[in-house]
Amino acid sequence: MNKTISEKSMPSSVSTHIRYICNQCQNLVKVRDLEIGDLSNCSHCDESQVIPKNAWEQKDPPENIPENCGECEYWSRTGIIDYHRGKCSWYSEIRYTSFICLEYKGKNVSYVEEPLCPKCYKPQPKEAIFCKDCSAEISPAEKILIQYCEECHREYGKTFKFCIKCGKELNEIEVEKNVKVSKKPKKKKKITTGDIDNELGFGWGKFFIGMGFFQGGIALLFGVIGGVETDIIPNRGVALLASAFSLGSAFGLYQRRIYGLYILYGSLIMNIFFGIESIYEGDEYTQFGGFSAIVISVLWGIYFKKRERMFT
Repeated sequence: MNKTISEKSMPSSVSTHIRYICNQCQNLVKVRDLEIGDLSNCSHCDESQVIPKNAWEQKDPPENIPENCGECEYWSRTGIIDYHRGKCSWYSEIRYTSFICLEYKGKNVSYVEEPLCPKCYKPQPKEAIFCKDCSAEISPAEKILIQYCEECHREYGKTFKFCIKCGKELNEIEVEKNVKVSKKPKKKKKITTGDIDNELGFGWGKFFIGMGFFQGGIALLFGVIGGVETDIIPNRGVALLASAFSLGSAFGLYQRRIYGLYILYGSLIMNIFFGIESIYEGDEYTQFGGFSAIVISVLWGIYFKKRERMFT
């Protein structure tokens, strides 16, 4: 909207004026019947100066703002087949004759000027946050100096030199007015094994470790070394496997190593399979034992699953 416009792009009834920024008071000046290079007086400070080269031509808003676009002097027909299609040279948009005028719809007969860039003084779109020509901020936030404590993140006035809470020396920083300084993110506390022990407890885990060492030691001493054979451990090979699982799992759990947990899960899965086999093929006594083995294995699995964070 705010740009140099050739006479051909406007109706003959549309009037224009020249705008420029006064180099003395930095206010916007509007003049008529003058051109770039002519001498002009600022309407704010009355200082005489030559209209600069970066001045721009601005269309005047319509004297009578109509309700519909088709009645406006800035609307011109562009449609050939569509007789009602046209373009508004004020807003540079395609509009139809029945459309309600944007100016009429917004504030009826008022005219809102577009903002100027504070750096290059060129007009910008109303919604612009940064200049489309030089990238400067259109409405820069007001900055103020404050005293700030880096330790407890408190803000103080200029008269303070030390923090009243922690006694640390304050730093002078520049911040946006009415905006609090964002606090630095607190470092996450590293969770230790002791913290998890206190949170969940590991009493039954220690009992399981003790039983693992005891059962593994029994299998190694009597089954592998002594050669004792039973219905559960029929030979030295099974005894060696059982003692390795029990001792390896117990030692890994004692050291809080993840491999001890994996060995434990493997042992529990084997117990569940043996329990299922006992239920399908055994007598009532064996079926009860198999069912108990399944339930106990599942409970141990849930217990250690909740405490996986203890293991590395």
